[in-house]
Amino acid sequence: MQAGNHADMADELIFLTRGDTRGERILATFAERTGLTLEPIAGGARFELDRSDHSVPVVKTLTDIDPDWSRHMSLGDPAASQS
Repeated sequence: MQAGNHADMADELIFLTRGDTRGERILATFAERTGLTLEPIAGGARFELDRSDHSVPVVKTLTDIDPDWSRHMSLGDPAASQS
């Protein structure tokens, strides 16, 4: 099995921006660089992932955009958005 293509992987990414405009800018840049579609949600953004999208180096891309990205946003729990 290829890395990043496990059957149990989430089909979305959730980011919480903590109401931080810098976090929102990081997410907009992330969408531009990855080609993923940003869907605004309360307190952050959601990105739907297709099978091929699992190869996107999420943390590396965020770190390339802003090494302090985790001070402005965090990864959310996709399972929580299903409830």
